[in-house]
Amino acid sequence: MAGTSLTRAEKLFGLFAGLFVLFHLAAFLVLSHRPNLVTVLGNISHLVPVLLAGIFCAAAAWRREGSPRVFWLFLTIGLWLYLVGMLYWFIWEVILHRPLPNPWPMQETPVFLHSLFFLGAALWNPQRKRNLLDVYRNAIDFSLVFVAVIFVYLYSVISFEIVTQNSPSYSSNWNKVYDIENLTLVLAFAFLAWKSSYLWRRVYSLLAIGGAWHLVGAALANRAIDLDRYRTGSVYELGLIPPYFFFCFAAFHFLQHPELIKEAEPRKLSLGKVTYSGLGQLFTWLSILLIPATDLLVRHYSSHPPALRAFRTDLTLITVLVVTTLAAMRHGLVQRENRRLFGALTRSESKYKFLVEASHDLVYRTSARGEWEFVNDVCQQLFGYSKREMLGRHFTEFIHPEDRPAAVEIHRQVENGKSIRSYENRI
Repeated sequence: MAGTSLTRAEKLFGLFAGLFVLFHLAAFLVLSHRPNLVTVLGNISHLVPVLLAGIFCAAAAWRREGSPRVFWLFLTIGLWLYLVGMLYWFIWEVILHRPLPNPWPMQETPVFLHSLFFLGAALWNPQRKRNLLDVYRNAIDFSLVFVAVIFVYLYSVISFEIVTQNSPSYSSNWNKVYDIENLTLVLAFAFLAWKSSYLWRRVYSLLAIGGAWHLVGAALANRAIDLDRYRTGSVYELGLIPPYFFFCFAAFHFLQHPELIKEAEPRKLSLGKVTYSGLGQLFTWLSILLIPATDLLVRHYSSHPPALRAFRTDLTLITVLVVTTLAAMRHGLVQRENRRLFGALTRSESKYKFLVEASHDLVYRTSARGEWEFVNDVCQQLFGYSKREMLGRHFTEFIHPEDRPAAVEIHRQVENGKSIRSYENRI
């Protein structure tokens, strides 16, 4: 397959990534007696791959058009949000020399949101051309998912810090929600890699590997932070630095092989009877159901202070209002598209009917059982019967008895998918 081998630039970049990780490990071992220097190197080592991944994804978005541009733009936004969170960390530790707060919503919120934009990229199928209505509908689908995820974040995480200042509950719930978000992202990219081919399969595979590595690394690091065991520049960084080199390589590989983009025209992505284009609608309804269901379950199985319950009730009502508005907008777009498709179908049927009726050839259609479902005017003239007399009757009734076995065999072959160029029988 053309383009399978890596280019020289890709091999050099892979070598650079490997040496970068080894340098970090060596620095941790050699400079362990100088914790301040290790902290500075750890912060820099964490920022570099994220910065490079953001640059490469931005370049991919800039150099491509249409659906691929939106896909890489989502990834770029997610990477820059993660970079903002890491810059907070860098400023606090390296410049201000102050102990890191725990919890720290100002730093943790952009880190949480970055995976949400990665999920938006996964929901956007870059292998498919879209009309304007598709773009609007997909934008609403992402907005619904965005609102639902933010609702869960505010409801189960931020509410503890804003209303009750319950830091242990905040940290525990933040870790759980972030892990679920990252796991969903990994499964989405793995599914896309499974259903795609050529260039896009490699891109999705690299993103899935990077996402899985980050899922494990972030989970371990977050638990270590809660136990006060995490130190910047420590061995935990080996779970946080390499994942973003996979994101770098995915964008770099995409830029290195523009000739393969056309080969990536997909089969229709489906999982059972659920098509990829239907996943957005599935997420829409899940988002609508998730919000009130979450509040009902929490109220039933948990007891919280009145202030927290009031905050969550107000949040639920506001979110339901926003989601209902977005769902109504999406329904309006679907109705508009259905009217357009119905109009196109009506025009197509009119054109088809005109061509068939105007034809000087015999044109008919039968059911699987061989009963006539449609005949044109030439059939009436040739057989001497009206359409009303012919429709619903078996076609062999109008064939010479000696030619019926051969005609039935031809009909069976056609029903089994065989292409018959021509055959003759008497009527």
